Amino acid sequence: MTVEKCSGRASRYSSGDCTPVFDHIAVWAEDTEATANFLTNVMGWQRHPTVIRVSDEEKTTGGMIGTFFDAPGLWIELIEPTTPGPGKDILDDLGDGALVEINFDLGDSYGLALDKLAERGVEMLSMDGSPLKDGGTIDEGVFDGHEIQNPGQRIAYFPTTLTGGTTVEYYEVLPDDEGSLILERDRVWHDAVRPVGTPWINYVAIVTEDANHAASFFKNYMGLTGSPMENHSDGSRAILIDANGADDTKLFLKLIEPAKGSREATILENRGSGHLLEFGVVVDDMASFIKQAHSHGAKVHDRSGREIDGASETSEAWIAPETSRGIPIRLQSRAIRS
Repeated sequence: MTVEKCSGRASRYSSGDCTPVFDHIAVWAEDTEATANFLTNVMGWQRHPTVIRVSDEEKTTGGMIGTFFDAPGLWIELIEPTTPGPGKDILDDLGDGALVEINFDLGDSYGLALDKLAERGVEMLSMDGSPLKDGGTIDEGVFDGHEIQNPGQRIAYFPTTLTGGTTVEYYEVLPDDEGSLILERDRVWHDAVRPVGTPWINYVAIVTEDANHAASFFKNYMGLTGSPMENHSDGSRAILIDANGADDTKLFLKLIEPAKGSREATILENRGSGHLLEFGVVVDDMASFIKQAHSHGAKVHDRSGREIDGASETSEAWIAPETSRGIPIRLQSRAIRS
């Protein structure tokens, strides 16, 4: 499929074949407020006031409540299941703070993209793996505290057999749709200001058995671009995919074939190929960030698991999952690529 790369939000107002925009990532949570406390106080990522609800009667997902957080580079959509169903099953399987799916905005090219994929023999699916109905329409919308406003968003998922195991969602945003939760989110946030020095997401890492296979999907089916395979001194290999992020900073998908015996290799063995491994987050001042994180009760450790403090000189660190509500975050002092 030949695609014309659209710059950032421009896809929303363009017709024809456009490269999808990586707008947000869905993170599952047992307790929205507890996770929000970590994201706002430790990471400094501002919470959006809009609340999203998926009806408890929506069988393809189950009931869910959603909240957006402005993590520079990528919106985080925090999802808390409210009823038994596929969403709750995911939480039970992957756990609190799991990175579950990457979500791409197709603007008004959603229908065209799905038609072209169908011509290539790709059957898009609902969250529960069932065939799409009504183009993927689900009972989701902005929640005003009493009811869901203007439900009827259209979403679709690639088969994981095609993606290499990663859950990848396409969704539709029509420029004249006053009920669009994404347009409502952006309208409310139009004049928001981020504090100087806010940590920003440089990449989302995916652990895989075959980085070339995964890269082929993102390039050939989504129109994204990528780097050649990079061999690292620790024995791992990686490919960077330019994810066409919606923000001003470069955003990548980092496809990692881990080194034998590594932490990443263990995760690959336990979770399978295509698992969303972690956020790569850039901080301007590592020592200051670690001190600030400690002041809010968060622990930070090095690759070996040894706890470190702000006095330690380090260019990378990880926030302990027991203090990040399970969200896997790797801190780094510089971007992997600008």
